[in-house]
Amino acid sequence: MPEDVRKALALMHLSLCEPLSMGDLARQCGVPERTLNDHFRTFVGRSPIRHLRRLRLAAARKALLSAGHEASVTEIAHGFLFAHPGRFSERYRAAFGETPSETRRRARALAAPPRTLGGDCRAAPSLLLRDTPSLAIVVAGAAGPAPSWLAGLGGALASGLCSASWLSVVLPAAAGAASSDPRRVFRETGARYVLWVRHVEDRDRLRLSFHVSDGATGAVLWGGHVDGGLGDGLELQDRLVRRIGEGIGPALRRAEIHRAARTDPRDLDVRGLALRATPLLLSATPEGASRALELLDRAMEMDPDHPLPIALAGWGHGQLVMYNATTRPAEERDRALRLARRAAIFGGEDPLELAARCTAHMMLGDLDAAEALVARALSRDPACGWAWSRSGWLQTYRGNPGTALRHFQRALRLELHGSRANTLVGIGCAHFDAGRYAAAARWVQRALRLQPDMEWCNRSLSVSYARLGERRMARRSLESLQRYHPDLAVRDVVAAVPSGAVSWSGSPTGWTTWGFRPDRAPHRGYARP
Repeated sequence: MPEDVRKALALMHLSLCEPLSMGDLARQCGVPERTLNDHFRTFVGRSPIRHLRRLRLAAARKALLSAGHEASVTEIAHGFLFAHPGRFSERYRAAFGETPSETRRRARALAAPPRTLGGDCRAAPSLLLRDTPSLAIVVAGAAGPAPSWLAGLGGALASGLCSASWLSVVLPAAAGAASSDPRRVFRETGARYVLWVRHVEDRDRLRLSFHVSDGATGAVLWGGHVDGGLGDGLELQDRLVRRIGEGIGPALRRAEIHRAARTDPRDLDVRGLALRATPLLLSATPEGASRALELLDRAMEMDPDHPLPIALAGWGHGQLVMYNATTRPAEERDRALRLARRAAIFGGEDPLELAARCTAHMMLGDLDAAEALVARALSRDPACGWAWSRSGWLQTYRGNPGTALRHFQRALRLELHGSRANTLVGIGCAHFDAGRYAAAARWVQRALRLQPDMEWCNRSLSVSYARLGERRMARRSLESLQRYHPDLAVRDVVAAVPSGAVSWSGSPTGWTTWGFRPDRAPHRGYARP
């Protein structure tokens, strides 16, 4: 990103409540107005003044959603330099689908005290998703004296988990830690989830058991244990830290996505909308991509600089191209590329964001950039099943079916159920790449049984059946593909997948075939260029 754009973005965030003209912005960035405007349109996708207005609208929404903010709608609008209340309301409604007054009324209703006896937190003060989930760590010992190393276990777990940029970690005070009720810990710390660790001694054996609970409902989300001898305390502590560090990411991601799915979309923040869109993208269907893009467009209106919805939107537009689901593939490809570049400008280290950016670049044929991004995602969270699935697809496009299969199998053990079908298709394509057409057909059929809407899979399934001599099955698969896209031609299929990843030819039997082309000499069964 050019230095003038970087400076301008920083100045905008510092001047949300202060006047800032285009001339002032250009002077402080040390470039002519025209240069700054051109750079903004290239790297951010809109003019500086339009971007500043969107930032101020997003900041006004945050103020309206704040339970403790007592200012009126007009006062909030004036505070963010919207001088005309009617015009502010008009722009606000266009961006967020509701008027500022409706936002304020909902925020106050959600902030009302719960009408339950005994302080039940299931009617918690706010349903709004915060930008990062929070986790409280509670370590409890059995009756009797506890070993000396147990006192430092909470700190060791907190240190191990603090490296996750998408998670906030809390160590409760002694009173909260003494409680066995996750809802009490929730009330005292505000942490959305509670990690319980219990130390139990039985003769010469030692067990450290753990589970993660939802703070508002008390529901157990995930758990396990590690065992060892009485003298193995520190070694058990290290094993426990590794075990929780590897498994807590998938458990909390599932919980966050389910929470977002249960919440009214109007009550979700930017990350909540992005998480609600994620299963729709993972369904690997054009309908899912279109519905996800509606949510992501709303999220980008709420916070134009948040990298997660930008990256996911780039992936969504790439899906429309990959699945031959658009009549304007060049336009959608260009939009996906612009969003991927914009996500890189604002990007952080969230594994979901990095994997989404990897997918967008992979769909656009930039395999080197995709490989660097998926490596970063896995270094941040080695248990991110979606990143392992993306890596499997990348290795398939690279022509490394053995490595691809190992990565896909790891993804199946870790990722969400809703994304399994796409991984199963990837396994089928890896077998196709290796010339194992019976296995390829079997895995793709499994995917279609799990997700019947993924009819684009018939592009490769029909070819697998044809090469096996199963003409009846191949023709049935082609008929399904024709129902999905009556006008689909081979050139459309070749244009949709990453550049250089496929080859095609007309076979002597009249079938038009296509398949993955590795970076090595083609073996028997490959379609020649």
